[in-house]
Amino acid sequence: MRFATSENGQEVLAMLKTYVQRFGIPREFYVDFGSVYYAKKHRLTDVARALSRLGVGIIYARSPQAKGRVERSNRTHQDRLIKALRRQLISTIDEANQYLDTTYLAEHNTRFARQDHLPDVHRSAAD
Repeated sequence: MRFATSENGQEVLAMLKTYVQRFGIPREFYVDFGSVYYAKKHRLTDVARALSRLGVGIIYARSPQAKGRVERSNRTHQDRLIKALRRQLISTIDEANQYLDTTYLAEHNTRFARQDHLPDVHRSAAD
């Protein structure tokens, strides 16, 4: 999760680089049909090309139910995270991203993430 001025290829690629350095290369990447991830006429976006070169499968949210699960998660963060940022008097993108990294994501994942008996599906980025 990152704050950026817009959702564009450069910002998404920077986020992906940080993610891979931290966790490794994921097996698959779950996205919507936003223009950063999907181009018509079977052309690859920069993000799709990068994921393909890494051997990462892209799963597009094709049903309203699948998209609904993603959007519900986004609404939850928009509610909780915005309130937390206001309590911390955070008003810039850099401050918000630092707060995500140092506080919010760890607290959120401790409270809500469930990984019991799930194998790690990341490959090492060092290979």
